[in-house]
Formats: sequence, C-alpha cells, structure tokens
Amino acid sequence: NTPHFIEKLTTINIDSTELLVSFDVVSLFTNVPVDKTLSIVRNKLENDNNLKDRTKLNVSAFMELLTLCIKTTYFQLENDFYQQDFGMAMGSSLSPIMSNIFMEHFEETYVKSYINKPKIWWRYVDDVFSIWPHGQDNLTDFLNFLNNIEPTIKFTLELEENNKLPFLDVMISKNTEINSNFQTNVYRKKTNTNRYLNFNSNHHLSIKKGVIKSLYDRAKLVSSNVNFFNQEKDHIKNILKENAYPINLVDKAFLQIENPSHNNNQQRQNPVANMTIPYIPGISEKLKKLGNNFNIRTAFKTNNTLRPLDVRIKEHKNYVRNYQVDRSNLAQHVWDNHHQINWKEASIIQKEQNFGKRKLKESACIQLNGDNCFSADTLSLNKTWLPLLKKDVVYSQTMSFQLIFDNS
Repeated sequence: NTPHFIEKLTTINIDSTELLVSFDVVSLFTNVPVDKTLSIVRNKLENDNNLKDRTKLNVSAFMELLTLCIKTTYFQLENDFYQQDFGMAMGSSLSPIMSNIFMEHFEETYVKSYINKPKIWWRYVDDVFSIWPHGQDNLTDFLNFLNNIEPTIKFTLELEENNKLPFLDVMISKNTEINSNFQTNVYRKKTNTNRYLNFNSNHHLSIKKGVIKSLYDRAKLVSSNVNFFNQEKDHIKNILKENAYPINLVDKAFLQIENPSHNNNQQRQNPVANMTIPYIPGISEKLKKLGNNFNIRTAFKTNNTLRPLDVRIKEHKNYVRNYQVDRSNLAQHVWDNHHQINWKEASIIQKEQNFGKRKLKESACIQLNGDNCFSADTLSLNKTWLPLLKKDVVYSQTMSFQLIFDNS
C-alpha cells in the first residue's frame, strides 16, 4: 500500500540511465488459472513441515475443502444455472489470496530467473512498480516474455514520461538534486471527480472532519517536500469548497491536526463504557456531550429509513386508493386480483437491528411464504437453503397480509 511503498522508495538509489516502469496484470482475478494455482497450493502444503502444528487437517482434506470453495461458484438466472469454469470469482474473499499465491509463484519462477531481470519489482495485487536498468529495447523483449508464459496472464506496460511515473496514488519523479533520488506528490487519475462526503449531508460533524483529516494525512505522507505539501493543501481546500465545506472549518481542522490538543487526547483515554446511538442532528450531539461527562465514549450510526408500521400501512393505503401500482407490489396485487386487505391485522413478523441479518431474515420469510408475500426479495436467497429453513422456521400456508421489514 501507499505508506509501505513510500517507505521502501526512500531506500532505493536510481541511476540516470535507469527507467521507471509500471506493469499491470489485465483482469487478474478472472484470468488466474485455478487448477494450476491449486497445484501450487498443494505443493506448498506437502512441503510445509509445520503444517501439523497449525491444523489437524491433512493435505488431502484441506485441498478438498479449498477446491469445493473455489469451484462451486454458480448462480441462477431465471430457470438456468451458470457456473464460472475459469478464473477466480470477483467478490470472493479467496480471490485475492489465490491470485497472490499464483503471482508469487509466477515471479519466483519466471521474473527472477530472466536473464535481464528488473532491478526492482514491487507488486501490489495486480500493479507492479519496477526500475529497469537494461534499456528500452530489452524492456520490450521482457514484456513479450511475460506475455508468452501463461495464455491468460497478460501484462500492460507504462513507461516514465518526462522522468515521472504514477503508481497507486503517488506521482514519482526522478530527482536531480543531490540529497534525494525521488520526489513524490499526490497523484489523481484524470477520471477523478473530486467528489467527497458533502458538508450538507446528514452526518455528524466529526465524520466530515474525518474527511478533512484523511486528505491532510495523505498529503503529509506522500508529499516529499514542503512545496508539494503546500500545493496539495491548497488543492484540498479547493475541492472541499466544491463539496460545500466552509473554508474556515478546513483551516481550523488543519490547525488542530498540526497542533493537537493535549486535553482532548486525555479526555478520550480509558472510557468506562462505549455506546452507539442513531445519529439525529441536534439530539445526538447533546447525548454525546452528556456521555462525555461520565467518560462514556459515544459513537453515531447512520439512521436507516425504516418507518413505523402505521406509517407504512398509511402509505400502502394511499398507493391502493390512487392506483400507484408502480410504488407498491401490494397495490398491484389488489388491483389485479380485486382483493380486500384487512389492514387491522397487519403486523411486524420480526425485529432485527443488524442490517445484514435483517436482510437475510427478510429473504427467508419471502422465500418461505411464496405467493403470500408481496415484498421484493432484494437479497435473492439461494433456494438450496429452503429445506433447512422449512425445518427450522414456523411456516403457515395461510397468512394474513403482513409487512415484512420494508426498507423503502
């Protein structure tokens, strides 16, 4: 990552004839050869003399489980099932791990053994920063070599321009000064929109100050000299102004970062308790201040859009009355089937504060109740779980109308 990259960069000397180069692996996750990577993992495990100290599983059992996790990446679209038969799935927690294992093997086997190998080869997932000491013609040969090893693994190359090369969020410049080999400052892609959390957003002021601090900290970390740092501070002020931040607030936040208050730091030490409350402007701040008097650390969470049951019933009544079938599946059902709704029998099935758990429970209820439920299953719980759900959840074939965790 950026801090580690900046730290390593300060230890490197570069000759004026050496080139700054970056390589990018094209669509790494979906192009990783899975079977070959599994073989690499098996070989590493079989040669790991300490494996038995970390797990009771033998190599065969471990590989069977790993293969199951990787190769059961299927999904259903309408009535057809599809399975990914090559590469690692996007979004899988195993994808970066397996991709890194393959790339480490690739680098150990091919990059380090190449006759004209790079002076530096630092990789972050699929991005590589390199220093090339063998001239541009040999660099082209090296790129062709890399792209002819594995059919699905292809590299693109970006060469320094005017002694500068962007990598991650850092612009690296060859420095002609005697005291340093590199200069660095913050790099933003041309597609960067400078959009950050708007100051008028319904978030506590501390969150907005956190945006300022994170931008300041990056500027401090990446800027290799005072001029770059001051330029970046001015740029931060301009983009925050575009996001409705008062300039005096930004200046004050900068000052607090540069001169932290000892008293404030002392106050936050060793709280007797922690408390999380929904954020309601004007009220939550007072509760936080009250908690501070008793050394209670208070955190805010963004309030979701759940509304009381009576409010939701009133909304659905209006949708039915005004034929707003595009706003309510229930209204669509009433008008299509000429049904009457017993609004007095509407009830909440379950309450769940955790958003993820609530969505799972909602999806389970919708799946189990089938045509008796009019809510859209936004999570689309896999039907493979239905037999287990039917065994553990009390399920009634005849249901009155019930509002199920409506999040609209």
